[in-house]
Amino acid sequence: MSIDPITILALFMIADILPSMIASMIFSLAKIDISSWSNEEDKEVFILYPLYPVFLNYWSSAGKLNVITWTVFFFPFFEETFFFAIPSMYGFIYALVSGIAWTMVHIGRLISWMMKSGYSTGQIIAGTFAGLIVYVPHAVLSAYLWSKGLGLVSVFYHSFHNLLAYTGTVRERKVKIKIGKYYRVRQRKYYKIREWE
Repeated sequence: MSIDPITILALFMIADILPSMIASMIFSLAKIDISSWSNEEDKEVFILYPLYPVFLNYWSSAGKLNVITWTVFFFPFFEETFFFAIPSMYGFIYALVSGIAWTMVHIGRLISWMMKSGYSTGQIIAGTFAGLIVYVPHAVLSAYLWSKGLGLVSVFYHSFHNLLAYTGTVRERKVKIKIGKYYRVRQRKYYKIREWE
């Protein structure tokens, strides 16, 4: 079954972009620095994910470029297949229930990170609410798209979302450049990982 491309784009805006913007405002108001989430989670990202420990050795030795590649290309494909494609073969309800499990995995990781980071109970509640605002609509959208035979669109949206999350925060840092026996410090822009995978 085909759906009008404008409708699909509108669904993505409503179920992904808008919730992400609202969640970012909640994180900001609650004074939660979500951009530091992935810095601490890089090596722990697999803990609550089925089958991911198989890849942990490759992940822990990967540089940031590889991390971005995995998050933008591999994880969306794997998660969409495992949590949405297979269950959708049995119907929308199965894909939706599995999507709720996918949501809980992400919320569990978010709560775990906030607790380890020492955020207050109020901040953890606000962060959990913000996470639900992001992940629940995405789960419903993915379940819907897969049940309509538009799984590749869902994978693309998931990948695009992760790419936006990575490039969403640009920070500056000082870099030392060795010139002979002297170092020169200059400002360089770089992308700080901000994970909404």
